[in-house]
Amino acid sequence: LLLSVLISCVRVAKVAFLPASQDTAYMLIVQLIKYGSLLWFFQALFNILIFKRWQNQTTLKPPEIDAEYRKITNWGYMSTAIFNGALFLFYTIGKAKHIEEMESFFIDSGYPGYFTYLSMLIECTASLLLLLPLPKIIKKYAAFALLFEMIAAVGTHIRNGDPFIASYEALIQIIVILILMYWLAGLKKSISCNSH
Repeated sequence: LLLSVLISCVRVAKVAFLPASQDTAYMLIVQLIKYGSLLWFFQALFNILIFKRWQNQTTLKPPEIDAEYRKITNWGYMSTAIFNGALFLFYTIGKAKHIEEMESFFIDSGYPGYFTYLSMLIECTASLLLLLPLPKIIKKYAAFALLFEMIAAVGTHIRNGDPFIASYEALIQIIVILILMYWLAGLKKSISCNSH
């Protein structure tokens, strides 16, 4: 969770406040985001594997299991929701800074120009909903909306014949959303049946 918050704050601060440059400090921040994000991905997958193993091997009694289970799933979910929210905010700020290019891309891809703004609105709103203390069903719809939009983005790049690298960011976001959905599925779920 701490790593997620740190990387997210640095990522958003970079795109919001720092103009792109080639100086050492800027390049250091870029590398921190790059390798910090990579570390977050490995940690997120490792946490899921450890959690699955814990579920299979625990000898705790049902009430203890339930309390521990809720704590783990809540931390896993919040870490991913923060990382996801920062990613979408990062890309939305980037789109806003290059709005004319983004509009041209949408129009050239066969969509109306207002889809640019609709896309940014969906991304920001859904990401925010995932961070707020709302019912699980709302979070689920928000996650599906983001997943659908990212799959549509990849589909658009494929249809346009764009190079694979154009879909890279959307593919990263799809992975993050799938990790988030894994933890979301486990939130507030009782596992008393799984005790040995």
